[in-house]
Amino acid sequence: DAVQQEHSERCRHHEATSERTDSLQRTMNIFDTLIRKEMEERTRENRRIWDAIDNHTHDLSTQVITDRGSRKDVSEMVSEASPPRLNRSPSAAQPLYSLPSPMAT
Repeated sequence: DAVQQEHSERCRHHEATSERTDSLQRTMNIFDTLIRKEMEERTRENRRIWDAIDNHTHDLSTQVITDRGSRKDVSEMVSEASPPRLNRSPSAAQPLYSLPSPMAT
């Protein structure tokens, strides 16, 4: 009789423990789902912000206003600033560079 009572008590304790474990697993799954959704939202938001920053820096104007007030395209300014190309052919008779004429004072 005492053995039967102990057995039924252990069964009730085992069932209660199993219910608690199941409840904890359901709660953990709910939190896991919420955390994953939050991470996905934050990842999307971070990507959107970085894309906006990236696009903002690449959408800069390609025109520059010079000291004289005229507008020049950046590609023109780069080609003007690049050094002259040397003609290395042996038959080149013209000088590669010419000096400016002296200014009258």
